[in-house]
Amino acid sequence: MNQSVNPILHTRRAEFAAADALTAIPGIQDRLRLRVAVCFPTPAIAAKVVTGAHVASGKWVNRRYPEPILITG
Repeated sequence: MNQSVNPILHTRRAEFAAADALTAIPGIQDRLRLRVAVCFPTPAIAAKVVTGAHVASGKWVNRRYPEPILITG
């Protein structure tokens, strides 16, 4: 998480952690994987919350599938 981002992004990421919506990625120490589907109000907010940094909304890619996909592990 970039410390210079808006404080609300820290809050949103903390909420995901508290809800057990994030999990470790094996072999990667500095990132977490989002385990649940989340509907964000805008692509810009999605990009910022997921990456933890200021990024352009153009970096966010819309989903490729018309229906949600259930992934089990």
